[in-house]
Amino acid sequence: MQILAEQYFAIALIIVGLSHAVQPKLCLEFFSALDRTGFAGLIVALYSLPQGMFLLVVHNEWSWTPPVILTVA
Repeated sequence: MQILAEQYFAIALIIVGLSHAVQPKLCLEFFSALDRTGFAGLIVALYSLPQGMFLLVVHNEWSWTPPVILTVA
């Protein structure tokens, strides 16, 4: 299950990184519009909370090693 989580997040981060690199102006406009709503923190939390919970559930080792420190960060 941990390998599945690693692959999922690797693919997701590559896609997000490429989208920011390929169309930086569009990403800036999106986040500017999000900021103007006044609910940016809530909206970002709604999208990132399930991913964070998924990471906590599939992380089967809780010793203070670099992977755990990255997960907590």
